[in-house]
Amino acid sequence: MSSEIKDPGLHKVLVVDDDVRICKLLKNGLSQKGFNVITLDNGDSFEEILLEFMPETIILDVRMPDRDGIEL
Repeated sequence: MSSEIKDPGLHKVLVVDDDVRICKLLKNGLSQKGFNVITLDNGDSFEEILLEFMPETIILDVRMPDRDGIEL
């Protein structure tokens, strides 16, 4: 049985990190593999994007200035 994702473009990933470089790095790497990626540089619009985008995977920074990953 293969663990390879058949069509990663159907899999949505939300990346939330206050470091824009990390967001770009993760978005570029995951997008090159075919994943559909949205990034946020803070948690302010997290709930709105979460409901609109409905990601299967969320990558959160634990330490952000306003709302950290634990709070989100």
